[in-house]
Amino acid sequence: MDKSHATAAGMVTIPGNPENIRGRMNAQDLYYCTQDGRKLRIRMMFPDQQNKIMKYPLVFHIQGSAWMQQNLNNHLLDLKDIVTNGYIVAIIPLFLKGFFRSKWKIANERFVS
Repeated sequence: MDKSHATAAGMVTIPGNPENIRGRMNAQDLYYCTQDGRKLRIRMMFPDQQNKIMKYPLVFHIQGSAWMQQNLNNHLLDLKDIVTNGYIVAIIPLFLKGFFRSKWKIANERFVS
């Protein structure tokens, strides 16, 4: 696409800065282990500086919810500033082994008895 030379009253052109750090994510989550027959996933967010190969520090965001199904997309925008400041972010859902089963059993016993 050709560069536009269009103008309008009050229009301001803000030039892009190729030195800015952008963020990117893997197209698919990675599976790092299986627990109680459930594949546990990890979502990775990376700083991206115009295809520069660099080493970055890693931050783990362990996302937990005791009663609601977790959605790894819920905090992506909250974590954007960490990524664009030069950190890799690994988002991991918290699943306590046997926690959900025992809570479900206790809740069901209340209704059954």
